[in-house]
Amino acid sequence: MKPWPLLLATVLVAMPAHGHETAIDGTWKGKSVCQVKRSGCRDEAVVYTARQSGPDSHEIFTYRIEAGRTVRTGRISGYYTDARTFTAWGPDSWIFTIKGDHMSGRIVSPQGRLLRVIEVDRIQ
Repeated sequence: MKPWPLLLATVLVAMPAHGHETAIDGTWKGKSVCQVKRSGCRDEAVVYTARQSGPDSHEIFTYRIEAGRTVRTGRISGYYTDARTFTAWGPDSWIFTIKGDHMSGRIVSPQGRLLRVIEVDRIQ
């Protein structure tokens, strides 16, 4: 038996899957909890809409829900750093761990200070 079919099967199994289990694309809703007490920062209900923006990159449009209205707060761009982790940079680092239809994240300042903890679920 030739070894290449076994090698090909091994490579395919080892490749990270960016299917539904880890895909960030879609609409996510949940909460963003401020970790900087005694500041202008406050806890927010949030909605994120993510889509692929390039061969290896994605962008997330961020919104907060305020008085029943959806208010756009920004846009971040990033990429997968491994099969379940999505990282984006702006003034701060956004790091998300994706498990099926749930995404946990954190926003960290350039100095390494934890600013926010995010928990969202896919709604679309």
